[in-house]
Amino acid sequence: MAKNRRFVTVLGLAAGTCSAAMVIVAVAGPVLRRREVEALVREADATLSPPLTDRSDVDEVDCDRADALLREALDLDPHHGPAQRLEPLASGCSALRRGDLILAEGALRTASTQLEDDPRPQCWLGWLALVLGRPDAARTHFERSLEIDPGHAPSRLGLSDALAESGMADDALRVLDDLAGAPNGIVEVRRGMVLEDLGRDEDAERAYRLAAELSPGQAAPWNNLAALARERGDLDAAWELQQRAVELAPDDPVMLLNAGLLAIAVGLDDRAEELLGRAAELDHDTADPARALADHLLVRGVVERALEVLGPAIEQFPRDAALRNSLGNALAAAGRPGEARRAYQTALDTDEGLAEAHNGLAALSMAEGDLAGALVELERALELSPDNEQARQNLSVVRDRLAERDLASGGDRLAQAHP
Repeated sequence: MAKNRRFVTVLGLAAGTCSAAMVIVAVAGPVLRRREVEALVREADATLSPPLTDRSDVDEVDCDRADALLREALDLDPHHGPAQRLEPLASGCSALRRGDLILAEGALRTASTQLEDDPRPQCWLGWLALVLGRPDAARTHFERSLEIDPGHAPSRLGLSDALAESGMADDALRVLDDLAGAPNGIVEVRRGMVLEDLGRDEDAERAYRLAAELSPGQAAPWNNLAALARERGDLDAAWELQQRAVELAPDDPVMLLNAGLLAIAVGLDDRAEELLGRAAELDHDTADPARALADHLLVRGVVERALEVLGPAIEQFPRDAALRNSLGNALAAAGRPGEARRAYQTALDTDEGLAEAHNGLAALSMAEGDLAGALVELERALELSPDNEQARQNLSVVRDRLAERDLASGGDRLAQAHP
């Protein structure tokens, strides 16, 4: 019996030992999963907070990756508090990057309540306000972010942009001067832009050249140097500088667009078509490259090719009034005045202040002999855009023709009175 009891005891101990091992294994699973979740959250958090030396601003944050990491973390542990609190920030910035502004605002406002001591939600709300064209609101958000963390560099950069957008360039420059740390290429680009706003082009050029030295892989300094060279009329230098920008950012539609426009200016028509075509392929946010390409083709007399470019672009950007105006120009050149008139009118339905569309309608009326109708459209065009040279030239032609007609009409009446 004793042996049996000892055996039972031993079995009991053995069973207990096995149970302990099973418990260890069972506990190890949640521990490992918690560590995995924490690692995912840490990586997402770091992704949402890139160092200023590596990124130009929050617009360059890999929001989609951060959002995916946090969703993976919440799939593993739906109740993980830090992941729950951080996820609205990631989803909000991701929505902003893809242009879903309503979703972005809702998510970022949620993030601002869940992360009250974190400057990033207010910073992102500031960038959203800038996208919406509300620099005063942006300024408020950036200032709130800096109240939370006075050293938050992206917020300081954003605040300088908001001040510059509000016409407060001197204040914007002071904000940039307050950025602590060693000289930084990104800050110098911003400084150059503000100095341009102040009319200090030489100082702006020095800032851009310093930025190019500090951040040799950044395209923005070269792009901005090219713009300065173009403004002073040195097109060859501008073209060389812009090519450097394209070398550094070969898939950036803005760099390609600017290079294409400069190629036109220096007479490199085929190269311009290549650059603008590539920019149009890459730019999913604006119709600017497609419109520039179509206008360039139209000037070259390649009307059908221009129409081929405009068709898909209008499908992608149906509310772009300037694109519809370009379509009107192409249709008029193709000898399709009825369709051209509809295109101009659609452009004005979208943007009634588009002077170019009024000028286009005037040109059609002139071709049809409706000088009175052309006069109305041209006067409206110049009311909207007093410096529109094409409209001014057309108005001069219309007035000359009306004067000639009135003179001829007066002569006819005189002949009838005195046969």
